[in-house]
Amino acid sequence: MDTYFGVDSEDSRDSGLKKFTADEGFRDVNAQVAAVFHFSANWHLGAGIKYFGLIGDASDSPLVDGRGDANQFVYGLGVAYSW
Repeated sequence: MDTYFGVDSEDSRDSGLKKFTADEGFRDVNAQVAAVFHFSANWHLGAGIKYFGLIGDASDSPLVDGRGDANQFVYGLGVAYSW
């Protein structure tokens, strides 16, 4: 956890963020929704969205509080042809 959300002395000096040590624990909770639409026997459209809510030390990190957001979204859309 500290690798991704911690701020050591050098990072703090370079970025201006306060020092922070992230302890072990859960990083996030998430939920996702996806759908595939079949337009014909060959053509398909897929769409999905996934939500990540950072929790614990991940959400308390100055990287998230000062520069980011504890609510993260990933989404996508794709077209497929099958034969």
